[in-house]
Amino acid sequence: MTVLSAMGITIWLSNVTDVTQYAVNIISLIGIGVSIDYSLFMVNRFREEMNRGHDIRTSTAMTVATAGKAVFFSGVTVGIGLMGMLFFENTGIPSLGIGGTLAVSVAMIYSLVVLPSILAMLGSRVSDGWKLPFSFKTENDAEDGIWSRIAKTVMERPWTVLIPTLVILLGSGLPFFQAEFSMASRDALPPDDETRVGFEHLDEKWPESAANSALIVIDFDGDMQASAVAQLREEVSAILPVASEKDEVLVRLESGGGVVHGYGLAASQLLRLKEADVKLTVSVDKVAASGGYMMACVADEIIAAPFAILGSIGVVAQLPNFHRLLKKNDIDVEMHTAGEYKRTLTFFGENTDKAREKFQADLDDVHILFKEFVSANRPIVAIDQVSTGEYWFGQRALDLQLTDRLITSDAFLQARVEHSDLVEVRYRVKRGWQERLGAAAEVAVERGFRRLLRSEQDQRFL
Repeated sequence: MTVLSAMGITIWLSNVTDVTQYAVNIISLIGIGVSIDYSLFMVNRFREEMNRGHDIRTSTAMTVATAGKAVFFSGVTVGIGLMGMLFFENTGIPSLGIGGTLAVSVAMIYSLVVLPSILAMLGSRVSDGWKLPFSFKTENDAEDGIWSRIAKTVMERPWTVLIPTLVILLGSGLPFFQAEFSMASRDALPPDDETRVGFEHLDEKWPESAANSALIVIDFDGDMQASAVAQLREEVSAILPVASEKDEVLVRLESGGGVVHGYGLAASQLLRLKEADVKLTVSVDKVAASGGYMMACVADEIIAAPFAILGSIGVVAQLPNFHRLLKKNDIDVEMHTAGEYKRTLTFFGENTDKAREKFQADLDDVHILFKEFVSANRPIVAIDQVSTGEYWFGQRALDLQLTDRLITSDAFLQARVEHSDLVEVRYRVKRGWQERLGAAAEVAVERGFRRLLRSEQDQRFL
């Protein structure tokens, strides 16, 4: 029961964290051993109390109060020790810690809760009718048994026993500081092992240098807030440890732009790939404008569909002002600031020419930074010509060198499938049904507003 319960909990934990098969092995070993140890300890104590003439209720209570307390502290101590394995990352040792801790914990709970109930039901049959195999007599051990002699020797010469024991234990533990932990490899197998021999034959016939390069595909579907940047960050972090210089990352980018800080961070995430010497290609099938193009210009190569929209290298900001409406209805709005330009244009206050000039100066500064960023990452572009806020379709964008060639992402992947191993990377967070329902409703509302805002603009292209 202990082993089955611990395995069940481990299987449930595998849905939350990574658990290897080693956890099952240690549960079987430690679970059976500890369960038998704790059970024998409790049963033997129960028999002793029954032999002293106590009734079943008293014997059970004395067993739990004495042997049960020892079992509890033993289980807690062993469990804490096994939990130390959780700190050995990038190895299979944490799984051993999880399995061992669960096995000991379940065995302890079983011995303290279930076993006393069984002993209470069996009563005198435990002490009279059933005998434990290979059990020792305890009547004379209190005075002249082997355990008594060992205890007397230790008490008479405590330092003589303690010091050599500590020296032996510390000396035995010294090699631990020279240990190296890593994932198991074929080199740990015997030279004649079939698995190792098979891998060596594979290396001879298909050396690593002859392997196909990997084309890693990730998607970025941008919105005004660049909310997909959190997903992009995790995907880039997952790619960097495994990608090599011969590999390539393809970002299928769709974005009409949005907030500067959001898309600035998204562009910085793509720069991490270039800094790691991983070739970066950005594909634009529909639109990469404004903040979307800020991301695209980072790439080593930009490909676009013939009618994809690119450019819009500009900055825009607008906000309504209700000051006249509030004034007409005798409504006053007070706003206090510390700092001359803590607020420039406001929704409800009266906007001044000085505030408008400062607001415009801020927009101009952001525009300058935008142009400098595009020029630094794509110097072939005539930045003064394309930084007017205009956007261009694929062929016109190619003439202005906003893109390198006209091809859809599907055609690009189809052409590379024979020479590269295609890998798609997606980051998804497991959510409960409540979160999924709320997220679906949020996406539906957001898409509805986006369609309303873009419907007028889309009409001009029909």
